[in-house]
Amino acid sequence: MNTLLLKAKVRAAAIHLTGCVVVGMTCWALVRYLWYPVPLLELMGGGPLFVLLLLADVTLGPVLTLVAFNPSKPRHLLILDYAIILGVQVFALVYGVHVLHSARPAFVVFAKDRFSVVRASDLDASALAAATVHEYRILQHGGPRWVSLDANLKDSEALKITMAAAAGGVDIDHYPRYYRPLEEARTDIAKVAKPISEVWGPVVPAPITYFDASAGGGNTDLGVIPIVGRARDAGLIVDRQSGAVLGYVDADPWPK
Repeated sequence: MNTLLLKAKVRAAAIHLTGCVVVGMTCWALVRYLWYPVPLLELMGGGPLFVLLLLADVTLGPVLTLVAFNPSKPRHLLILDYAIILGVQVFALVYGVHVLHSARPAFVVFAKDRFSVVRASDLDASALAAATVHEYRILQHGGPRWVSLDANLKDSEALKITMAAAAGGVDIDHYPRYYRPLEEARTDIAKVAKPISEVWGPVVPAPITYFDASAGGGNTDLGVIPIVGRARDAGLIVDRQSGAVLGYVDADPWPK
């Protein structure tokens, strides 16, 4: 292979790589900061798969371009080569993004003593249509809504749903008709939050990540409430006076 041909191949592959990186970073930002804000991507287990998909998509196209590009080829063959390469890339990326969009967290639900993450794919149209709060009838394409279960839910009704869930049905946190704004449950959140020392002892096993950088300013009355994901759980950090959710610790939230 002569030097001029190699330079032409490298230049074509570099241009392709630049475009792939821009598209890949855009998709990463969409998934990481909109659909799966911290810590939900880790808790739902989608991070490694999406990173692998992005790496494959970003590297595969430029490598194929490096192999296939030849300025001496007829124009129509070059166009055909690029159409095939880009077609494979676009299909793989669209499929991966579609899967992540379908499985995105739709609601983070506070129920009794924990938060649970409910995916968009777990909620059918009839369940959404039954939501008492009108805005919860529509799955938004942005980040998840933080809600609580109706505090006035009758014990008999809750028991009936729990028994159905034990028999293979869905649990109560998958019923939007019981969703209420999270602000209505702040008193209960503050009440059930366990002191950090009770959950993890004198040393917190991982740093506290605050959702708002100004939230950790000297507040010493902090508590922990578990947030349950599909892949693993973490501990949400809450203000034990106001019930506000301040951040999280990426560690097992269940006291030993």
